[in-house]
Amino acid sequence: MKRVFKLSLCAVLIAGVMGCSDSRSRSQASDGFQYLETSSLKTWTALPEQKPEFSGVYRIPENEYSGNIGDKVDIRPPLQVFELIPGMRFERLPESITVWMPGKKDAQRLGMVIEDLVESGKIATIKMEEDGVESDWIKWTLEDEKPRIETRHTLTPMKNSMNDGFKVEMLGFMQDGVEMASPLPPEIVERYNTMMSNFITTHYDLELRALARLRARDSTKNIPISIGKDRSAMPVIIARAPYDAFWERLPEILIPLGFTIDERNNSQGVLKLSYSAPNEAHWKKTGIKPFVLGRNNYIIQLGDLGNRTSLNVTNKDGKPISEALLKEFSFALEATLEYIN
Repeated sequence: MKRVFKLSLCAVLIAGVMGCSDSRSRSQASDGFQYLETSSLKTWTALPEQKPEFSGVYRIPENEYSGNIGDKVDIRPPLQVFELIPGMRFERLPESITVWMPGKKDAQRLGMVIEDLVESGKIATIKMEEDGVESDWIKWTLEDEKPRIETRHTLTPMKNSMNDGFKVEMLGFMQDGVEMASPLPPEIVERYNTMMSNFITTHYDLELRALARLRARDSTKNIPISIGKDRSAMPVIIARAPYDAFWERLPEILIPLGFTIDERNNSQGVLKLSYSAPNEAHWKKTGIKPFVLGRNNYIIQLGDLGNRTSLNVTNKDGKPISEALLKEFSFALEATLEYIN
């Protein structure tokens, strides 16, 4: 069934580029253009009765170059396709990027994500049919692009003998409301096809993370939390839940206790936190005695113990909090978890 969407919203991708220079200096060279003043090559004129001898070692090949020169050259490094999906691979061609998913179910879920982006207006669309999507003009907000950039793309389902996926191809490019004639420069095609691919796979990754959090919540409604010892006989908090499930659930427990998550590193099992004591109403809701934790920055190190997870709490200098305070903290974690369930 043919579906046509007329959507007013546009997709916005914010790419942060560090540095205090303006957008032009980040994307274009600012000096060193003396080579543009070099005189043209001249044909060698031999002296009378001189037998000319030439070597081809230093011969400059003759070729027609149609690209930009001088301060018109874009000096930014090429964008990379985000490999956010385990097992995903991509095929980059001059005119397109194809993202291959690791399995058929992954490809079906990706197709649903694209439909959601279309129906929510995050991808403005002219038409959507079984053979793909033709987008309307999509506006990109970028710190390293001063002009207003808009692009159009097709998103086409792909299938080979091994995998399913989708292909992104650019249909048009507009700068400050002026459309550039075809054929488009290859560097523009590659850059904005990559951005469109990353826009879609990023939303796919966000949806998977949200689903993981829901599953973690369902599987960790009741988590016994107690004090134990690590291998060096130091006190640690023990949560009787698998690492992956507890990792997804822990921020939800910490925030009501007055913590702000400053940084998360799943691969290292580290959370960096800022602490400001919650108001008295929270302690009354959970029915626990307030623990006395200084207004400071803290680090929680999680450890994977199979069907259990350990928590080691230190201050910003790496000094563990006292065992008594760790015990009070464990009571607060368990009571807060019980309350939010």
